[in-house]
Amino acid sequence: MPITISETVTDRVQNGGMRKIRQRFTDHLGKDHFRQFIAAADYDAAQGLVDGVAEVLRGLAQSEEVEYQEELIAGRNPFRNLDDSPKEPESQGRTALLHKILRHFLRHKDPIMLAKLAPFLARVNDTQLKNLLSISQIRVDRIRTKVAQVVAIRDAYDAFSPELGEDE
Repeated sequence: MPITISETVTDRVQNGGMRKIRQRFTDHLGKDHFRQFIAAADYDAAQGLVDGVAEVLRGLAQSEEVEYQEELIAGRNPFRNLDDSPKEPESQGRTALLHKILRHFLRHKDPIMLAKLAPFLARVNDTQLKNLLSISQIRVDRIRTKVAQVVAIRDAYDAFSPELGEDE
């Protein structure tokens, strides 16, 4: 998601010589993103706008990662719209985003999070998974085995635990 306009909206001198600065960054869709901070008196405004673009883009990419992770947790394919048409990430490449999301789930301390990844992994073949994560076939097999084990444990637990609110 490229930033097309970046400008300083406010640059006020504060007590003690510090400056209060507010910047606006407009993306290619016309949406405004703001950055506000206090800076030293010798703050370089031009360099600040360049740094601000990088900071805004990083923030947008992180927000998008969280949004896509939440879609996977909810059991939906984050790379598809409700009508099953392809959905492309706005702030980073599809492959880069998918790589980050898969790494997030595989590093998570709670094994049940792996179970939430199972429906998505079922749609990805071994070659795609190897390429996305830059791993060997042995590692792919271990991931698939671990996910299957966690899903079986979750399903067994669900089968024996009563629903909340049910009377026995």
